Parts: sequence; C-alpha cells; structure tokens
Amino acid sequence: MTTHDFGAEIRRFASEHPEGWNHDHWTGFLQDLSEKGHDVSDGDAVGLALESEHLSQVLRRMNLKGLGPKRIDSLAGHFGTLWNLKSASPEDLAQLPSVPLSMAEKILGDLR
Repeated sequence: MTTHDFGAEIRRFASEHPEGWNHDHWTGFLQDLSEKGHDVSDGDAVGLALESEHLSQVLRRMNLKGLGPKRIDSLAGHFGTLWNLKSASPEDLAQLPSVPLSMAEKILGDLR
C-alpha cells in the first residue's frame, strides 16, 4: 500500500471516532491496517499519526475565523496530540509564528 492509502486510513478512522477511541478500537484498527498490507510494527508511529490527525480534525470542526489549514497544520505538527494542546498555555501556542495570542486564547478557551 502507498503512503497515501495509509493517510486515508488514518483520516477515516479519526473521522469515525471524533470523540476518541478505546483499546478495542485501536487494536481493531491496527489489525485492519495490517490486513490491508500496511506495516504496523511501529505502533507508536501509527498512534502519533492518528493523534495528530485527530487534533487536526478537532481544530477544523471548531470553525474559528482565521484558523485555516496552515495554522491547523502548524498546531498539529507542533503539539501532536489534543492532550498536549489542551495542556499548553496561550503563550505556548503564541510561540508559533502564525498564531497570535488572541487566537491562542480563543482556541484554548473553546477546547477547555
């Protein structure tokens, strides 16, 4: 399978589980990926890709003015997980060149 197919599987699973997933969902997903020919030997890497996609989808669903694809990619790339983002301070978010403090405060306010 190609990397694109892997990315599509990650996006699909995250979309189907907008509130998150449990252990059974996770192991089932890994099994499904394996059956489709994807290498799942590095479960941590698969998990990180999934968590980053989940974070991106949560941010997109917020529909905040000014929070477009580039900022979402920047936040997801930097923080990696929803938990990491929620645990950050507004100043942490504003360290990213494209995120003004006012937007950082709005993002975290809406997430918490």
